[in-house]
Amino acid sequence: MNEPMHATFAIGESDDERIADRTFCDLVLRRGHTLFALARTLQAMRLCEIRLTQPLIGRLLLESGQMEMLLDEYGARRNQHWSRFRALTASLKNFSRIGLALAHVQRRLPTYCLLAVEGDFRLATCEQLRLVSGAVTTVASALLDEGQAVGIDLSGVGPSPDDFDERLPPPASHARSCR
Repeated sequence: MNEPMHATFAIGESDDERIADRTFCDLVLRRGHTLFALARTLQAMRLCEIRLTQPLIGRLLLESGQMEMLLDEYGARRNQHWSRFRALTASLKNFSRIGLALAHVQRRLPTYCLLAVEGDFRLATCEQLRLVSGAVTTVASALLDEGQAVGIDLSGVGPSPDDFDERLPPPASHARSCR
């Protein structure tokens, strides 16, 4: 494991508002265990197997948002040692938000009464969700790497045991006549 670059992590401006880097790493690991397990789940899948279901992407959005708030509370954005980890967390949150919107559109598309457009909107939505899935997976893997680089011991974190498959009945048709 890499040794931390800084012995203390600033909470505020005074020396009384500093915590040891090891203590902060332990806090991030404890509060981010679910996020790291989700990242391990994505890392363990092959790109062609990854399907960003609403339960999976929603949980990623929740966990990355909570981690971002924790990091911001301790000033990670301004800390050279932690700023990349914080940026990757924010990227994961934002790509998750995009993925959640695309997964919603993809699932509800049959019930929408859309105007005709040039091209195949359904296929384009699927393609964009596939691209976002790849970005989410890449960022999740980079987050794990950066976590280890800043000194978080992720050796005990395995893939999430949760089942994020989306076995739902088809949505009730709310489509109106498009005439």
